Amino acid sequence: MDTILETILRRHLWVLDLLVLGAIALVAAHATSLAAGAALLRAGEGESVSMPAPEQAPAQPDDRGEAIVRRNIFCSSCRSRPSVVEDEARAPALSLRLLAIMYAPPPADPRQSLAVIKDQRGATGAYVVGSLLDTATIEAIEEVRVSLRLSDGRRQLLTLIDRPLREEPVAPADPLVAELDAGIKKIDENHYDVRRATVESLLGKMDGLPAQARLEPDVREGKAIGFRLRDVKDGGVFAKIGLRDGDLIASVNGLATNGPDNALAIYTSLRSVGHLSVALERAGRRVVTEYDIE
Repeated sequence: MDTILETILRRHLWVLDLLVLGAIALVAAHATSLAAGAALLRAGEGESVSMPAPEQAPAQPDDRGEAIVRRNIFCSSCRSRPSVVEDEARAPALSLRLLAIMYAPPPADPRQSLAVIKDQRGATGAYVVGSLLDTATIEAIEEVRVSLRLSDGRRQLLTLIDRPLREEPVAPADPLVAELDAGIKKIDENHYDVRRATVESLLGKMDGLPAQARLEPDVREGKAIGFRLRDVKDGGVFAKIGLRDGDLIASVNGLATNGPDNALAIYTSLRSVGHLSVALERAGRRVVTEYDIE
């Protein structure tokens, strides 16, 4: 009997083992649920509970690193450095017009040269090397152009219009010729009456004067003695007031034309004076021509 019972137990022992394992699993699951419930209860009563951290999403790239690199480390309140595009931004060139040049060729001092320029506001003035024109400085005055240095360091060139050929006569129908005929009256060889309106008109048409004649500083023994007229055009402004090719203008109203300061003073006075006395050297002799402006 005992032998038969032992045989039956050996054959079905695995069933008993399975039942024991199942009971253990149920007990463990119940204990786990109780522990979780207790933890939730403590959290509700204000006790902090450590929960496993959720899986973190990968960080998204941003531009904070670039902002830190561009920041001024010596000034926390200063703005970031501008981009390359901002650094290369340039102000536009000045809107200027070169009307005439009285050029002092070597070996004369280049500071003897004079340029007449119309600025952005429409005002016309005479300038020398070193003069300030709006936000630019005149760096050089050459025979047919002027070099400016802008406030940002760039260079701007102003160029004269092309000169007409010497052989070209002034057209009879040219309104300037008609204006000169009406506004300038020859009294005798060295005396002229000039209308004030004609003077004002000529000052407003300085861009046309380079076609009428050239003014070149005359230098003797290293010193400027005046301006010599070259390429005086027949029927033009200078010819109408009795000046000839090769004349040396030595002084105007007692002011010597041997320097830029006097030349500027003469130019400025043209709008207000009522009389001009021009001392010339012509073919080796001195000539004085008088102009009454009314």
